[in-house]
Order: sequence, then structure tokens, then C-alpha cells
Amino acid sequence: MTPYGQKALTEIWADKIDKDLERKTQIPKKKHKIEKIDKVSNVSKYTLIVHTTRECSIHKKKPELFEIDLGGNVTDSLKYAKEKLGKEISIKTCSRQAKS
Repeated sequence: MTPYGQKALTEIWADKIDKDLERKTQIPKKKHKIEKIDKVSNVSKYTLIVHTTRECSIHKKKPELFEIDLGGNVTDSLKYAKEKLGKEISIKTCSRQAKS
């Protein structure tokens, strides 16, 4: 937390990244490791940045980017983020977990 709002401490990128994502944003050449995030102690929340793929019903070359806030306590949200990093997330999966 800063006087201007929340700021990201770091970004963790998946190893395998879709080529279409380069159309929307710049992909860093040097990526941080997921193990580095365990050592950070002053984190208030975690978020996932996800994008659409061409397989979904939105027929676009440029993917849409979304930010998903992870609720619950910080340790559970970190565990969930590590579990989903680099994998496909279904909208149905997110809505089921939000209800429970």
C-alpha cells in the first residue's frame, strides 16, 4: 500500500506464453521465479492477470486481458495462484469457487 493506492511488488509470468498475447502487451524477457514470492511478507492480496484464447467464443486476434482478485486469506490465495499459473482457467470454475 502506498499513498497513491496499491502497487504491485512483482510480476510472475508463466513459462509458456501464448503468441497472441504479444499483440496486447509487452512480454518481459527476464521472468521472476515463483519461489521468490514466498519470501515476500508484506503482501495484502494476490491477483491473477488472465487473457482469452482463440478457442473461446470471442473470435479476435488480439486477446482480452482481465484481472481476477483472489479472495480469502493470503496463504490460500497464493496457493491457488501457484496452482493455476500457466494453466487454462474456465469461467465456470471461477464462478463455482466464488459461490463456495
